[in-house]
Amino acid sequence: MICYDANVILEILFDRPKSDACSALIYKTDEKLATTMVSVSIIMYYAERNKADIRYTERFLRQFIWLPVTESDGEWAFQNYGVEDYEDGLQIACAIRENCKKFVTLDQALAKKYAQNIPISLIN
Repeated sequence: MICYDANVILEILFDRPKSDACSALIYKTDEKLATTMVSVSIIMYYAERNKADIRYTERFLRQFIWLPVTESDGEWAFQNYGVEDYEDGLQIACAIRENCKKFVTLDQALAKKYAQNIPISLIN
């Protein structure tokens, strides 16, 4: 199972500049696709704010396994995130707890910060 950051999914849904690279990673894998409930919430917020097609967004998100956030994920994030981007720590904690093979993101700071915790694919 591979866990995808919200920014990767948003890139595809909103046809942003790295959409093709993000789509290629999702559609060319035989691994199960996953994202966290943190990401689902972020994606839905952006979709609603930008008046996107909510039904399409929902259908797209249903391709992924939605990983829950637990209290232990929150604790792990507090212990490991430093003082910036607690949300990144939560997502990494979920991916680790769910035994994801890797975490895919566009966020260079996240990739650098958590590379020692889980394999990370950074889309450039």
